[in-house]
Amino acid sequence: MHAFPKGKEATAYAIPVGVEKIGEGAFFSCDSLTWVALPTSVKEIGEGAFSECDSLTSVEIPTSVQTIGENAFWGCDSLTSVEIANGVKKIGEEAFAFCKSLTSVALPASVEEIDEGAFAKFFDDLTLYGAVGSVAEEYAAKNKLRFEAR
Repeated sequence: MHAFPKGKEATAYAIPVGVEKIGEGAFFSCDSLTWVALPTSVKEIGEGAFSECDSLTSVEIPTSVQTIGENAFWGCDSLTSVEIANGVKKIGEEAFAFCKSLTSVALPASVEEIDEGAFAKFFDDLTLYGAVGSVAEEYAAKNKLRFEAR
């Protein structure tokens, strides 16, 4: 079930407190969504939940989220930065792939797994920020991405 039909004209949306999972494809292709607030009750962002939200510019993932699903933010063309709070353990396959404007991703030490292609695209300007010796640093080295200790 989708929160918005494709093309709906929502620009901002606050997920109600108490919601624990953003379901599969919940905001898929919500083209005018620029901002979304995730409450601390959310534990999982499902597969393709925000994929192809072309106007979404930044995302802050709260400490309650443990899993960011496969393709969760795939193809969000205006997404420039992502701040992932401590608590996230897994980032799914192609979760942030083909976000052509993405330049900055802050990853906490809590991340234990970053699946194949999580940050795949033409990432000339992407910098991953994280702890020295972390999974984030390992992922950056393996995928030839810039990494900065934080």
